[in-house]
Amino acid sequence: VAGQVVDARELVFEVVDPKRLRIEALAYDPAVARDVAGAAIAVNGAQVPLAFLGAARSLREQALPMLFAASGSAVAGLAVGQPVAVFVRGRATVHGLRVPADAVVRNPANQPVVWIKTAPEAFAPRVVTLE
Repeated sequence: VAGQVVDARELVFEVVDPKRLRIEALAYDPAVARDVAGAAIAVNGAQVPLAFLGAARSLREQALPMLFAASGSAVAGLAVGQPVAVFVRGRATVHGLRVPADAVVRNPANQPVVWIKTAPEAFAPRVVTLE
């Protein structure tokens, strides 16, 4: 407001450089923070790659904060404090088969199972482990 008197410690305005924007993600498993091969976010339909800067050494609200640097012109459209989904790619390889989520059902013992076609019009349940 014109003519308003402010104290020396009060924040009048904040200048943000979009080229130095940092993205913070929370990892609830510390093994995820040790195994980052790459990451990206989706901004307005475009995939923006992120550079992993590091992870904190202490937990905050039972999660490990991880810090990423964003680059590119697409991040200029982000607001400070705006929540985004961070997709992290790990170095470890998981062995298994990819099946649709709808193919996994629960048996009477509440175990996840997938039905395998063994012969024409014959199916057998197989207990699976989800990852």
